[in-house]
Amino acid sequence: MRAFAKLWIFTGLLLQGSYCMGQGTPADAELEGPLKSVDPMTGELSVMGMRVIVDGTTKIESPSSPLTLDQLKDETPLPGRTAKGFEGGTATVIGTVDPATGVVTATSVHVEPAENVILGVVTDNAAGQLKVNKVPIEYLNDARMPLTAVQNEFGFRVKRETIPVNTPASVEGYFDGSVFRAFLVEIDGPADLETGTPQISILRAQTRDRRPGRADEVNVRGAVTMSHAAAGVNTQTIAIYRVDEGFPDSLLGTVQAQRIADNPGFARWTFSGQTPVSNHPVYSHAPGKIRARNMSDNAGLVSTDLDAEVRVD
Repeated sequence: MRAFAKLWIFTGLLLQGSYCMGQGTPADAELEGPLKSVDPMTGELSVMGMRVIVDGTTKIESPSSPLTLDQLKDETPLPGRTAKGFEGGTATVIGTVDPATGVVTATSVHVEPAENVILGVVTDNAAGQLKVNKVPIEYLNDARMPLTAVQNEFGFRVKRETIPVNTPASVEGYFDGSVFRAFLVEIDGPADLETGTPQISILRAQTRDRRPGRADEVNVRGAVTMSHAAAGVNTQTIAIYRVDEGFPDSLLGTVQAQRIADNPGFARWTFSGQTPVSNHPVYSHAPGKIRARNMSDNAGLVSTDLDAEVRVD
């Protein structure tokens, strides 16, 4: 069972010592705190008493989906809630602040009604409707915060009705006072997969953007299904690429996935490598998106992408 860490990774405040900056020059800012209100006309946020300007260029997301500005402004209560939209929840903001006014202009915003997690076991399964630790689980179906998956520990979707009682499970979402509204359910045990075709997952991708003139670090881990592999085949060759919009995919290297002895329907892989040193305006920085592709026989070149957690040194 993977431990649940907060999915929002800060790079740290880049204080440039106003220290060195002229008066009135915007400074880097990061916020995380209660979301008091969202202006239904402009999308402006009130976070911990601060005005946060949001516009069509701001990257906006919930824990399970990118959001449009209109979705952020939508006052329709989320399932099981009475508050307008995401109001009363938490906002995480990265952007700049005007030292003269304290107004923050957001480059990215992450909103969620609550950050609730259940760790325990499946105590009931009625045709796919689960209870975990006897708490009823409802699967979110709102486009602003949809269910992403009911999956196993390898990141593959499972048929909900085949999950055995007493299977260890973790659930992410929010508790509405009577039921838990889930955007992710993960089990650590046997259950039928939704599809029998070859699959590959990336469970985590982390990159580190080093100083100019140094190679950037890339660490990725994931899994593949093995039902397509011929008898006696215990490895799969996984190619790892960086994906940059407007540029061809760039191969970073390959790694061998190894069949899991006590769970032979799956194989795990872990890739650790570095990008070539470059002066290119894009390739000189750590990749923000990673692609993994199974290059082995009968795998159909199946691939998957994941946004990386980028740390800047």
